Amino acid sequence: MRINGARVTLLAASAAALTLGLSACDVPFVTQTPSVEQAKVQQTESLSAKVDSSSLVEDGYLTVGLRTSRTTAPFCITGDDDAVMGMDVDVASALADQLGLKVKFVQVTSASKSLGQTCDIVMDMSDSSDGDVKVVGSYAESTTAFFRKGNDGVVKVDDLSSKVVGIQGGSVSQKALQDTGLVVQEKTFDNLNKAFDALAAGNVDYVLCDAYSGAYLSAHFNGISFCGTLDEPVVQGVAVSSSNESLQSAVSEALSAIQSNGQVDVIRCRWVGGMTTITSDQQIKDIPAKQQEEAQPADATDADNPGDGSTAGSNAAII
Repeated sequence: MRINGARVTLLAASAAALTLGLSACDVPFVTQTPSVEQAKVQQTESLSAKVDSSSLVEDGYLTVGLRTSRTTAPFCITGDDDAVMGMDVDVASALADQLGLKVKFVQVTSASKSLGQTCDIVMDMSDSSDGDVKVVGSYAESTTAFFRKGNDGVVKVDDLSSKVVGIQGGSVSQKALQDTGLVVQEKTFDNLNKAFDALAAGNVDYVLCDAYSGAYLSAHFNGISFCGTLDEPVVQGVAVSSSNESLQSAVSEALSAIQSNGQVDVIRCRWVGGMTTITSDQQIKDIPAKQQEEAQPADATDADNPGDGSTAGSNAAII
C-alpha cells in the first residue's frame, strides 16, 4: 500500500488493514448473524443519548473535527471518494456509540475556532495553551521513533553509532535527529514506504520517523519492530471547548469506558499492530547533545547557500 500525504486509493484497504491488524493481536473471528446493514439499523434504533442536546452542535450527533490537512496515516486517511478512515475515525465512532449518538465527521483547520461552532470534538490533540480548548484523556502519543529488523526492545546509543538510518528528507524526524549529537549516517528517501522497503531489504540499519506512522507501516513487514524513541512522548487526546464542561465530562467517561472494555485495544491492533502505549521508559537514554558550531567571521559567505528563500526541507510527511 502506498499513501501520499493523507490520501489513499482504498481498493479494499479497509478490509485488508482490519485483517492485518486484528490477526496481529490474535483477535478471534466472530461470525455475524445479521447483515452489517441490519446491525447498523439495530444499533441506531437502540441509541439513547447520554449528552444533552444543548451541549452539541447538532442534536443526536457527535460531530467530530478531523484535521485532514495535517494528519496522516494511521490517524486519518482520506480516500479518493473523500471517505475517511483511520484510528481517529474508529476511536471517535466508538465514543459516539458510548454516548448514544450518531457520528459525523467534518474537516477543521483550527480546534479553537471550530469547537462549539462546526464540531463538538477534535481528535488527535495535545495539551494546548489555548484557553478555548480543553484536551480530555489520551489514546495515542506523539514522538519520533526508531524501527529496526529484529526483536523489539529499546536500543542504546552505542547500538546506533555509525549505523545507516533511513529517514524522509525534510521531515520533522530528520530535523529532530540533526538536533542531537548522534553519530549516524543519514540516508534520505522521498517517503516512508521507500525507507521501510530499504529496511526490509537490509539497505539501512534503522528507520527514524513518527512512531505511529512507523508502526502502521511496519505491520506490513515481517520482523520489523519499534526500538525506542528519540524524544519524550507527548500524549494525544480529544479536544473539547473549554466552556462545554458537560461534554468534557461525558467524553472523558466515554473514553475511559472504551479503554476499559477493550475497544481501544482492538482499534490500536487494527492500525498499529502490536505496538503498546508509548511511555517515557521507551525513550533512548543518554542521547548526546548537539555540539555547538564555531561562529563564522562576519564577512564569511557560503557559496552553496545563496539564501534564496527556498522552503525545501519542510516537515510534510509522505507515507
